[in-house]
Amino acid sequence: FAEILHYLATINSARRDAGRPPVGVYPETKNPTHFRARDLPLEPPLLAELERGLLGAPVFIQSFDAGNLQALRGQCDYPLVQLLEPGTQPELASIARYAQAIGVHKSTVVSPETGESTGLAARAHDAGLALHAWALRAENRFLGARWHRGSDPAAHGDRAGEIAALVAGGADGL
Repeated sequence: FAEILHYLATINSARRDAGRPPVGVYPETKNPTHFRARDLPLEPPLLAELERGLLGAPVFIQSFDAGNLQALRGQCDYPLVQLLEPGTQPELASIARYAQAIGVHKSTVVSPETGESTGLAARAHDAGLALHAWALRAENRFLGARWHRGSDPAAHGDRAGEIAALVAGGADGL
């Protein structure tokens, strides 16, 4: 992670010199409960590395573990993203107490068959949360049927169309 942040700082220095905005970082804490139970909490080293190497780049910290994000809320001001499994009915008001956004599979934002909004982004916004959608890939096998091109699962489909539908459906980030 420290190497990635160093590389990012180098890139952002050149971007700043060219008058371009910095590239950010979007780390996910993996299995924080597992590591905390082994007396290896992830929060202190993550925050120390960000403090040491971020150098003004934007950051979002994401996790499926609500307890991890709640602990981070008390330790930092970085935007936090509660990742949700597909099929989860989120308690948005509760999440809004510690996170700034939810991160969800794209199929929960727009229907993969029709491209129509599911209303989840509007509900998130009503609760004061941004919505970020994940798992965007160009291959047909990863796109909703509406955006397939041809029948080869490995062929590239209409990813731009899917992205446009996600934005129209209210996604704030991808």
